[in-house]
Amino acid sequence: MNLKFKIMESKIHLWPKSRFKFINIFTPNLYSSQYIENILRKRFKNQGYPILVSSGRVAITLFLISLNLKKSDEVKIFPFASHCIKEAVLRVCLPSFKAKISKRSVNVIYHQYGFINENINRGIIFEDAVDSLVKNNGKIFNAGGDFEVWSLNKILGSFGGAILWCKNKKIANKIKTIREQRKNFTNLSWFLKLLSCYINILNSLWYAIETYGGPVPKWALNQLVSDINKWDQTIKDREEKFIILKNLIPKWIKVSKFRVPCAVPIETSPKNISHIKKMGMQYGERHFLSNNNKLKKVFLVSIHQDVSIKILEKIKKIL
Repeated sequence: MNLKFKIMESKIHLWPKSRFKFINIFTPNLYSSQYIENILRKRFKNQGYPILVSSGRVAITLFLISLNLKKSDEVKIFPFASHCIKEAVLRVCLPSFKAKISKRSVNVIYHQYGFINENINRGIIFEDAVDSLVKNNGKIFNAGGDFEVWSLNKILGSFGGAILWCKNKKIANKIKTIREQRKNFTNLSWFLKLLSCYINILNSLWYAIETYGGPVPKWALNQLVSDINKWDQTIKDREEKFIILKNLIPKWIKVSKFRVPCAVPIETSPKNISHIKKMGMQYGERHFLSNNNKLKKVFLVSIHQDVSIKILEKIKKIL
């Protein structure tokens, strides 16, 4: 269809915008990290041991520290890994696209945007599922790994926080001990992140120290509990939007019944992409790893809570 848009829509991000209510800083804290971990462990039927940490990058760093790796050890990362992944690994050891995989080597894989990576993976598998919204009782560790991470920022639009899932209780307790030793850096990094929302020059400083963090600050826990309590509401909203574009997903991508993606990958013409970008989705094409280990280029249409059904209906008409 030849549709023209005279006015550029407001920019839509790949993931929901992070939100924080300043009132929560001054509200007495009613919760603990353990409280949030217990909620999630119960919600997902005790499939593992959830550990609340400051961010997805911090989760990767703590996981690697717990393995007692040397600085010279290589960790295999996926071929399109972001700078965030590389930087988090580099805090502990060496990120590599070509590291040899054995039973004892570390392999970081990515369940892109909520779609399961079903390629055969070996070694100590760390499942990066930062933007996977998992339904109640949905399966964790789909790739057979012992660790999985969810970003509350990318899933719920929280100001920060991530859940590092661990199959082994002893290792989970070890990671919690390491986490608690890094409290001072966490408070500093979160305050810098808050200030960087208003003073842009502080953003690079916050980014530089963020992976030295550990737990979520106590003053941020009230907000996280509020966000997690909206989990079912977020799933319902996301599923309504997913249905609109579901039939446009390429056949070579397998859709999980138990996870709702933050974005729908589509294959379409440059002309259609240009029209969609004018509606605010300007982040461009991305590489998607198919389940035969081939990289394919797709365009992503966000369907998270910041995107209206009206916008998605317009996009469907274009496609």
